[in-house]
Amino acid sequence: MNATREALHAGMTQAALCFDAEQQRDDTFGERAMRYLRWYITFQSGPFSAEAVSIGASIAGIEPKDGRAWGQVFRTAQREGLIRRSNTMIRRALGHGSYGVAWERC
Repeated sequence: MNATREALHAGMTQAALCFDAEQQRDDTFGERAMRYLRWYITFQSGPFSAEAVSIGASIAGIEPKDGRAWGQVFRTAQREGLIRRSNTMIRRALGHGSYGVAWERC
């Protein structure tokens, strides 16, 4: 496995572990997070950042102890065909201005 794939695998593993820990802390997190994401994308006609979703959800009271739990929520939404990666890069609000790949609804 090359370094990029190893890093991706490690990130996905951590997201899943954080999600599982959050579900143990609050067994409604996954359901509430997916409901918020479904609601959020109904208003999106173009690319959006995962951070925009998680920040909005936090304001709405959906805030996991570890934000990496959102990674699993996005993976689930992607598998369910709700969202996909876009070809657009967006400046990350929480990533010190670095760029990240945006999402778009399917």
